Amino acid sequence: MAVDRRWFRQFACPLEYGDPLVLDAVAVPHARAIAGRLAAGVRNVEGLTSFLAGWAAESDGTCGFDDVWDIAFGHAQSVLMSGRGDLVGAAVRVGVRLIEVGVLGAWRADVGVGSLRLGTLLLPEAEAVEASRDGNCAVVTLRLPGGGKVRVTQGEGGEWLAATVDALTSFDAGRPVRLLPRRAVPREVEGFDGVTSVETIDLATTEAFAAAGSVLAARAPDALAWVGRILRDVVVCVPEETFRAVSGSGEHAPGMIHVSHSLGRMDIAEILVHECAHQYFYLLERVGPLDDGSDRRLYWSPPIRRERPLSRVLMAYHALANVRLLYEAFRGAESEARLGDCAAYVGGNLPGLDAAVAELDVPLRGSPALTDLGRALYEPLAARIDGLR
Repeated sequence: MAVDRRWFRQFACPLEYGDPLVLDAVAVPHARAIAGRLAAGVRNVEGLTSFLAGWAAESDGTCGFDDVWDIAFGHAQSVLMSGRGDLVGAAVRVGVRLIEVGVLGAWRADVGVGSLRLGTLLLPEAEAVEASRDGNCAVVTLRLPGGGKVRVTQGEGGEWLAATVDALTSFDAGRPVRLLPRRAVPREVEGFDGVTSVETIDLATTEAFAAAGSVLAARAPDALAWVGRILRDVVVCVPEETFRAVSGSGEHAPGMIHVSHSLGRMDIAEILVHECAHQYFYLLERVGPLDDGSDRRLYWSPPIRRERPLSRVLMAYHALANVRLLYEAFRGAESEARLGDCAAYVGGNLPGLDAAVAELDVPLRGSPALTDLGRALYEPLAARIDGLR
């Protein structure tokens, strides 16, 4: 597929960011297609089918990127693609999300579902969900297992209100980003089943993530804005090894990453940029393939220490090269005193990072297998890395 690369250069790195409408143009039609397929597969569920079908058919721009870049749509896509999982439960999650962001309508579903969220509220597991919105007034009612109900309403200021419902902790990454303990992570989220999330978010963890956001705000504001556009949730996990920072994300978990806790602010800041680069990569893949499949060789990928196909090499290069630009922003701070622990952190990690970026660059440079989309991702970033040398 031939595309105008100029539209997609902003996926390469923070310094190339341009028109936010490009994010809308990529994400919203994809989300509407998911809603349409859910409506076709979930029939006669007390208004939910028509609610989803109606929104899928709209073309008035009532929703944007921020509304649909959400785990509900990612999970639904995973269920639809795999043919496994609870299709009605996936439709309920999407229905709740659309009510949350302002779509008008009403529906009900008698289906068990857990880990639903409205704003910062973590809702209890339910065996039935009823939702409605009329103008600025919205209500979501859960029927609980064993009896009882929870009613959640949206206040005049847009906040969601409910009695005896826990609120999630968040930190500032240019926008509030929620920190998720175990019970806040939907069991069905693909790509997160190999990690163990923590039971609770303690004060030290919250402060560590807040400090990472402050580091980015002070020393790499472009990177912070890039992170804030695409990051929604951080699943906080138990470290696999005390000396190793572990993180990850998945193509069917938009806006969500997992990070091991007990890390310093510099480690977390780097991980945020690294994993959010992957989020932009996954988003761009929704437009089309980044390589044409003609290069079937495998290439060594230093981050995971094994050979990978060209598309995954590009993915790794995209993440590490953005971290390299982050390091350069840290090095460009006004004074050594302002750098503080940044200087030691960058100095200790820069040689290994430069070597990894250079190795990943070799099969990508001049590769005829990269599509226009792949080159839109690689070339602006490579030019900036070349400029550092």
